[in-house]
Amino acid sequence: GFVEDILRVGLWSTQRELLESIRDHERTAVPSTHSASKSFTSACAALWFGSVWPVGTAQVVTTAPRMRQVKTILWPYIRRLHVAAGLPGVVQTTQWKVGDEIVGFGFSAGDYAEDAAQGLHPSAAIMFLVDEAGGISHTLGRSYMAVLSNPHARLMLIGNPPVDEEGTWFEEQCEKTA
Repeated sequence: GFVEDILRVGLWSTQRELLESIRDHERTAVPSTHSASKSFTSACAALWFGSVWPVGTAQVVTTAPRMRQVKTILWPYIRRLHVAAGLPGVVQTTQWKVGDEIVGFGFSAGDYAEDAAQGLHPSAAIMFLVDEAGGISHTLGRSYMAVLSNPHARLMLIGNPPVDEEGTWFEEQCEKTA
């Protein structure tokens, strides 16, 4: 309802299924081809999650293997949808703020940064979106899984499965959520 009524976005069936999965399940993994609207749909999910919780009680955190991916793939969609819907706050390059509260932000970490997700545990809820998840190392993936300790946590993984390396963290997560 939020995406269609507030963001005024018409959804096709697969987008609706993806958003319902994020709403209903702790973890959602989406392996798909290029240009299949994964990032656009994820931006809709990010704005929904950041809007339904009272300001200061939830956070939307996005990441990708490279900072240029964080800045140029998901966040432009978040900015455009935010402005078009007239949602509260300001969305900058990789940050959404309402007043002094950070509602969402994007970052990238090194492949072996075991502490990458430490400190990401707001008191009420967290949505962690991993874009281009096929490029996330096992070390980072384990770090990102730590956000699921919160009962209102959501982890969304989207990406194109790598074709040159088998047994990646993303492939393992896709098998677990299938």
